Amino acid sequence: GSNTYWFYITTSGVITPDMVNIITPNPYTFGSSLLFEDGGNTFPEPEECLSPEMMNYYLTNLRQIGQMYKPLNRQIMNYYVEDEMVPSTQSWYHYHQAEVKYGLPCNIGQPPSILPVPHN
Repeated sequence: GSNTYWFYITTSGVITPDMVNIITPNPYTFGSSLLFEDGGNTFPEPEECLSPEMMNYYLTNLRQIGQMYKPLNRQIMNYYVEDEMVPSTQSWYHYHQAEVKYGLPCNIGQPPSILPVPHN
């Protein structure tokens, strides 16, 4: 929010699907992970596009992942997710990888330009 500043910022590092496996099957028949993963050896390789329902499922999972990797006394600042494709002549593998940024928020309450020295 406005006038919120972050201190002691850290990141989770890259989180891949194999780092957040789940026991229960994915409702969309993709890999059993909190992050999207799919692969196979049938061709042609599909161009996968997630539906809004699937995206909401993975968004909910992303929030859970953020809590799993959260350092003590920090809050989640933001999430970064990107897709990866591993092509080969024998098989294919598509997945998402995530990174979560954490910090300690401080709400100043005033614009920094009118704070007294040394806080300005």
